[in-house]
Amino acid sequence: MSRALAGGRPMAAALILCSLFALAPERAEAQPTVANKIRLSLDQSLFTLLSTDYEGVPDRQTQTGFGLLGRGFGLSVGAALGDMLFIGGRLQLEWSKDEGDNTDLAWALGPFAELMFADGTFVPFGLVGLDIGGSVFTPDGGDSVKVTTFGFRFGGGAHIFVTDSFSIDPRLEFGWDTRIGEDEFDQDFSSIRFSIIVGFSGWFGGGDPAPSYGGEPMGGGAVEPMPGDAPGSTTVANSTTETLDFGNGVSATLYGVPGQADMTVRFQRRGPAPVLQSCSEIVWQVDGQAAQMAVGYTPTQESNGVLETLEGKTASNNAALLANARVVTLTVCGASFSLTPQHLQQLGAFNQRLTVQPVQPQQNDPWGAPAY
Repeated sequence: MSRALAGGRPMAAALILCSLFALAPERAEAQPTVANKIRLSLDQSLFTLLSTDYEGVPDRQTQTGFGLLGRGFGLSVGAALGDMLFIGGRLQLEWSKDEGDNTDLAWALGPFAELMFADGTFVPFGLVGLDIGGSVFTPDGGDSVKVTTFGFRFGGGAHIFVTDSFSIDPRLEFGWDTRIGEDEFDQDFSSIRFSIIVGFSGWFGGGDPAPSYGGEPMGGGAVEPMPGDAPGSTTVANSTTETLDFGNGVSATLYGVPGQADMTVRFQRRGPAPVLQSCSEIVWQVDGQAAQMAVGYTPTQESNGVLETLEGKTASNNAALLANARVVTLTVCGASFSLTPQHLQQLGAFNQRLTVQPVQPQQNDPWGAPAY
């Protein structure tokens, strides 16, 4: 990596970095999704702190630089595997020239991986990567000296989507590299680097935008609880129903009959326009374990909008799994809903009603008529 850092404007860099974190837009009717998309990124270091330990030199050499619109950039390309893991490769180039007309050209190339923790307009991530690189230092009027290095880097940041296919990506990054192999540089060294970086990314292909469930409910169709039942629960004949209300016209209803092998899960949304037509599955995250459930889509036109229904079947014994879970998240078309303690309590009551209770034999009453 480069031993010299480009100069610049520290105050402007700091102001721009702060403003980037304030750019997260409000939730639109359709949110971006990173799932299965290809990404092309260009990034620029705003600030770098480099500390180098040279063999035979008692003190570490420290350099700082502000590279806003400076003499270096990184270019990366890769693809998201689902909506959490991103795999790619990066080429980093830096160049500098000091007052003595000495020039330094540095490069680094290597793979990296990102773990993304959300999907939508604001996507936080952590990253780790490996680099093999080098630099060519050319003193004024002298011969060039080449150095080869190997290192790793890690850090974290966020993808802030301005549109469905374009994001601004500020991040903090730490790195380490060391000289390897035989080259023209006759002194071993290792370096530690801290950087503040901003990237600009284009996202291509992949899934449809994740729907937003904001806005006021369109009204109608609510399940009325039976007297004495918990909110959202009904019991009709030998069947039982529990509705989990997420607000804003969004709900999930579980329907089952004690003793039957399957139960029905129905996810519904009321809104002014359809957004769920591309959804073919519901994903349950139960204490960190994911399970997909295939669903069918049915739209129903209403006087003031549309009622969208995603419906599928799952094993009835999954009601007990849900009732005994500590953390449950329901994901539909990239939008996630975390179940509240009240929702989990409702699932426990639903499971109790769905469970077939063994019939207890009658006991003889010595003061009344025998039971047999």
